[in-house]
Amino acid sequence: MKIPPICLAVVSLFLTAALNATYFGNGLKIGEVDDHSAIIWTRLTENPEFNTQGQMFIEYEIPDSSGKGRKQLGSRYPEGSTLEDMAFSLPGTEGEVRISYWPKDNQNAVVEKNWIPVDPARDYTTQIRLTNLASNTEYELALYARKPGGETASQVRGQFKTAPKKDQAAEVTFTVVTCHDFYRRDDLINGHRIYPSMARIVKPDFMIHAGDIEYYDKPDPWARSQELARYKWNRIFALPFQVDFYRQFPVYFMKDDHDTVRNDAWPGESYGDLTWDQGLAIFREQVPMGDKTYRTVRWGKDLQIWMMEGRDFRSPNTMPDGPDKSIWGEEQKAW
Repeated sequence: MKIPPICLAVVSLFLTAALNATYFGNGLKIGEVDDHSAIIWTRLTENPEFNTQGQMFIEYEIPDSSGKGRKQLGSRYPEGSTLEDMAFSLPGTEGEVRISYWPKDNQNAVVEKNWIPVDPARDYTTQIRLTNLASNTEYELALYARKPGGETASQVRGQFKTAPKKDQAAEVTFTVVTCHDFYRRDDLINGHRIYPSMARIVKPDFMIHAGDIEYYDKPDPWARSQELARYKWNRIFALPFQVDFYRQFPVYFMKDDHDTVRNDAWPGESYGDLTWDQGLAIFREQVPMGDKTYRTVRWGKDLQIWMMEGRDFRSPNTMPDGPDKSIWGEEQKAW
């Protein structure tokens, strides 16, 4: 049978589009904003949104090897399935990202960066530091995605405002959230309704997420591996309410125990196959973050905020109480 040339052309175009497909299914995050800089985080995905028709995890009981009679649970895929087959999965993909940004009131002052690759070893994410920004200024930005060396396949827009200089008095409004795992969402498809409420009513200059962004040690799935921990991040930050909020407002991210490895964790602990070092690395790959997770930010003349690290330097809970037992650790206390 002879296939008409027009059919071959249509098939060729379809295959080319499929091979070049790269999306911003997790949108972007704007972090560590001060009066002259910001960090933009993003992740490239195979699909524009998560898989709402996927399969559910199967829960199983893990034999107790501690001798303390503690019941432990794990999660596995249905037979013949992979992570990509699971409900709300959003696989990453290789590709390159380019950013353009400009002051909102001066689009002629656009700054355009070179294409940079996302890192497959870091869950197909990248972080771009913007410098030499004007203080107390609204910026708009655009991120573009493509396969390596290919044509631009998708884009996402964002906006943020830089902090006033430390000697400038200015009104400031900010919000603080914590403990918002996937199963606490009050809109099953769109996410947590607090996000559009904050965006519409409060319009904060910035937000602080004070930790327990996700719960590895909660079900569906019990994230006892690096793969499942990343899955939980990808899932919650693909919710439409989250995607829309985080592209518009700067956020300072802190972590706690459940988004490091598990409840009440201290250095050296693990959760199944998820090690302490992996937990620390996953947090830093999934949020815009500078050199240290403890830091301070000045927002104009009248506000300074200190964000402390409550997990990385703490003494074991089992350590006897005394002057050497610490939550912050010597390095952080000296700072």
